[in-house]
Amino acid sequence: RIALLNEGWATAHISPFLVYSFHRNLLWIYLTNNQYQKHQKLLIALQKDPSISVLSSASYYAVKLSLAQSVSSMYADVNRQYYSKAYRQIQPIWTIFKHNKAHYDLELLFQSLILFLNTTFCLGKFDECLKWLNFIEQEIPASYLLPYQNMGKVAHLLIHHGLGNDRLIENMLESTRIRLYRKFNFFFVANTFLKYFRRKIKHKSDDPKGLLIKYQSEMQQIAKQEAQKGFFILFNFVDWFEAEIKACYIADLYK
Repeated sequence: RIALLNEGWATAHISPFLVYSFHRNLLWIYLTNNQYQKHQKLLIALQKDPSISVLSSASYYAVKLSLAQSVSSMYADVNRQYYSKAYRQIQPIWTIFKHNKAHYDLELLFQSLILFLNTTFCLGKFDECLKWLNFIEQEIPASYLLPYQNMGKVAHLLIHHGLGNDRLIENMLESTRIRLYRKFNFFFVANTFLKYFRRKIKHKSDDPKGLLIKYQSEMQQIAKQEAQKGFFILFNFVDWFEAEIKACYIADLYK
C-alpha cells in the first residue's frame, strides 16, 4: 500500500481523505506495536514526501495529518517516559488545536488532553494538570466520558494529593463515598486507589511505606491484566506508588 501511494496517489485519483487516513492509522499501528523507529522514519518521510504536499490543495486534511503526526509523536515520548521532551510539545499542539478547531475530531482531542494530563502529572506540575482535567470534564461531552468516569475520580484524588490537599481528599471520601461504575474495566484500578486513600486517611497507618508497598503489589497484579493495560497511558499507576515510596515525582524515576 505504501508503494502504491509512493507511485503517485494524486495522479491515481486517490482522495486526500484516504491518504490522510492511511498515514494517520499507520502512525498509530507502529506505536501500538512499540515500533518507535518505524514511527520516526515515517514522520521524517512524511515531512520530505513531495506527494504529501499535494494535500495543501485540501488544507483540511493537511492540518489533520499534521495534528496526527504531532499527537502520535508526543504519545511515543510519553510511552517511553521522555516527559520533559513531551512537555515541550504541549503548547505547539494546543496552538494548532485552537487555531484549527474544524480540523480535529473528538477522539484526537481527547487523546491529546490525556497526554497533557499524564505529562504534567508525572513532572509534578499539578496546578497545570488540574487545568487539563477540568478542561476534559467541561469540554468533552458527558456521554463520551462515561467509560472514563472512574478515571476522573482517581485523577482528582491523585492531583489533590500532589497539591497537598489532604483535607479535600478526606471530604471527598466522606461526603460522596465515590461511587464506582463496575461495568467499566477501569473499576479495578480505581478501587485499588480508593482503598489505599481510605486506609491512609481513615486509619492513619503507622506504617505509611508498608501501606504503599501493599497497594503497589496489588496494582502490579492489575497491570498484568490485558483488559487494564490500555488505561495505563492515563497515569503511570504502578510508578505512582514507587514515586511515593521514594518521595519524588514519577519523571524523576527515569532520569
